[in-house]
Amino acid sequence: MWRFFCVLLKAGLMVGLADGSRAAIEFFWRRYEGPTWAVAVTVYAAWGSLVWFHAALPWWLMVPLGAIVIAWHNSLQHETIHALVRVPRSLRLALGFPPLGLAIPYPIYYRSHRRHHRDAWLTDPNEDPESYYHRERAWGNYPQALRVVYLFNQTLIGRLTIGPLLYLSAFLKRETLRILGGDRSNLAAWAWHTVCVGLLLFFVGEVAGMPVWQYVVFLVYPGLCLGML
Repeated sequence: MWRFFCVLLKAGLMVGLADGSRAAIEFFWRRYEGPTWAVAVTVYAAWGSLVWFHAALPWWLMVPLGAIVIAWHNSLQHETIHALVRVPRSLRLALGFPPLGLAIPYPIYYRSHRRHHRDAWLTDPNEDPESYYHRERAWGNYPQALRVVYLFNQTLIGRLTIGPLLYLSAFLKRETLRILGGDRSNLAAWAWHTVCVGLLLFFVGEVAGMPVWQYVVFLVYPGLCLGML
């Protein structure tokens, strides 16, 4: 469906243009990954529309739409790491930086995800920050209740309910231990993230008039859950 939309969008851009102009659009579309830019425009426009017109939408419609938009934004952030290779890095970072999902500073996610893709360490729980595996000794030392929680998280319903809580708790634990260990390399990222989250929530709450709790409950958490899949 999305590919069909992108084809229609590109065709619409070419309507009534001379052959030279069509060739230029085709070149830009392929060389600079036009579909990814179309995704970015769609995601941010959809997010702005949901927030601005929140009062006109019932919660049972807001939740699935919000989940799709936030999860799609997470996917866009992922694409800015792996795609858009011909686009300046500063522009790619700007495209993925807005913290619509509130939780993870984008620069930290950027570095963490690149570490995740070091093949020699893939799924290693000591080296891969996105691994769902556990060392055998650590697993044996977990309380039975915690093991049940981790096993539940390996199910579909687990990922869609408690998945974000486990992921965020592990992430915050790593960041806390990093700081306590004397590594302050991520503090600047946290500072920028805090400022941007404050500005975003100001827009959500004060400009658009959407209660912040609704933004978290109806958009952010469902989106993080969907992003666990």
